[in-house]
Amino acid sequence: ARLRLFLKMVAVVDVDRRADNLGLDPLPDIDFNIRCGNTLIGYATQAELEKDLTYGDMFANLEFREKIEEEMDKTSRAYKLFKEIQFTQHEDMDAFKEAKNQLNTRLSSLNNELNKKLYASTVQGNSLTYSEWLSSHQPFHWLAEFYEIINGNGGFDVIIGNPPYVELSNLKNYDIKKHPLSNCGNLYALIIHRSNKISCEISNISFIVPLSLSSSSRMKSLQKTISEIGRIWISNFEGGTNPSVMFNGVKQNLSILIWRKSEQKNIYTTKIYRFFSEERGSLFQLLKFTVNESTYIEYGYPKISTTIEKIILNKLFSKQKLVFHISKLSKNKIFIHRIASYYIKCFNQQPYFKNDRDGVKKSEDYKIFYFNQNTSRYISILSSSTFYIYWLIFFDSFKVGKYSIENFPIGEFFEQRIIENLDLFGNELMQDVVKNSKRMSVFYKNTGNVEYDQYFPRLSKSIMDKADFVLAQHYGFTQEELDFIINYDIKYRMGSELNAEEEE
Repeated sequence: ARLRLFLKMVAVVDVDRRADNLGLDPLPDIDFNIRCGNTLIGYATQAELEKDLTYGDMFANLEFREKIEEEMDKTSRAYKLFKEIQFTQHEDMDAFKEAKNQLNTRLSSLNNELNKKLYASTVQGNSLTYSEWLSSHQPFHWLAEFYEIINGNGGFDVIIGNPPYVELSNLKNYDIKKHPLSNCGNLYALIIHRSNKISCEISNISFIVPLSLSSSSRMKSLQKTISEIGRIWISNFEGGTNPSVMFNGVKQNLSILIWRKSEQKNIYTTKIYRFFSEERGSLFQLLKFTVNESTYIEYGYPKISTTIEKIILNKLFSKQKLVFHISKLSKNKIFIHRIASYYIKCFNQQPYFKNDRDGVKKSEDYKIFYFNQNTSRYISILSSSTFYIYWLIFFDSFKVGKYSIENFPIGEFFEQRIIENLDLFGNELMQDVVKNSKRMSVFYKNTGNVEYDQYFPRLSKSIMDKADFVLAQHYGFTQEELDFIINYDIKYRMGSELNAEEEE
């Protein structure tokens, strides 16, 4: 990090070959500006330290507090002296080196005391020796390392980051069950929580995080936390190669979170943006935000950019959930492909799948749902752009899960003419999709030759549009709203160069 920063500083300087050192100023010492350590393990604030001093021997804690306050005061004075000399280090290198050594000594002494206290407070039953714990956890005490900022300024003015996206279940050496956001299940939620702790009252914070920030029900506690902070902007991006990625070599759907601490509490969101690789350079200039009232907070933050999307959602959610139409006692099966991108693929007959090891069987990529009535009408509903836009707004633009199916607002009853038309177009859609399919074959080491049917739902979009026209009558959509639904993402859903990637 230091090397990259130095190179960037040098790169922006105009070279003067007639001047000493080509006109370049001596590079500053930034050893105390860029630090390395564990973001989450350590004392971030004075309040966290005080909390650990409320337990145990009162006299020992009092003695420790006095010692730490003295060490912090010495460290603070050493840091002020170092900063004063830092800008003129080339004038008196001996004084600079002495100030730097003094600061290193003070920081080392302070961190040593805090490490011992944290170890005694958190490691139960001596499962790890002190040296083992120090090596594995690498504690970082924000309170000590940035004392002037944390205590003097109340925290950082600006925090920018790309935190690790790690499932908490994979952190075998850490006990994070007591963390207030541990139920979010991913490390990035804890990093955001920590950032809030070490930021000042008027700070600006920004992170690049997975799309689950907006789309995952398990992130509710994180969503609640950031909603109470101030003004929030969340822009959303499809990054799984369909059609392009945000970062080369990384297949990840992402959100960029920006929040500004303030008394005013507003949430601004965008739709989920898809883009071709040549569009990436101008992508941020095209972002369009809208105020998001979070009416549907049980689903997360709706990924919307316009007023018309709000109107459509209000009409959708005037209906009851699809779960009222589902029953495991029924024999009416629908096979739904669990991975979606531009189309929800569903069938009333088991799609063909065969391999040398197991013979003909159901592909694990399909999940079975049982409906109370004729499956054709539900084929129409789930294949429609109406369902697609609901799924894209609330979910991860990748998987079609049980929750997204059951919670689709469709209503408990239909008018007879609606039922008849949905059944008609559902049957027509199935015949057309099957007619356009191709039998494919591929060889895998574990299962041998695999045969399966590949489907091209793009070719049947006109039939799906008929179902949307019927559903528009059911929900009371205007012609403008229906046009918006049918043509949503049309550039990418119908793009010929996407065929090989979005259809299976």
